[in-house]
Amino acid sequence: MKAGRLQEVLEALASHDDAAGAADALLGAAHYRLEQYGLAAQYFRSALDKGQTDPELSRLLQTALANDADPNVRRNAAW
Repeated sequence: MKAGRLQEVLEALASHDDAAGAADALLGAAHYRLEQYGLAAQYFRSALDKGQTDPELSRLLQTALANDADPNVRRNAAW
């Protein structure tokens, strides 16, 4: 997905009331694709805290945290 489309996703989801965490998971994925790993990690953690149980979210959270901690080494999630 192109950066412009991802920005549209971010804007559309930003004001969405998300008690279940699904929008947070999507926001995390969009930030991850934009290589904004710190923001991605925040949204993945929020999605998990709100009860999302997809094991992929935990893996993406760990990858985002690792990428944010060391910007010289990029670990890719297999999507």
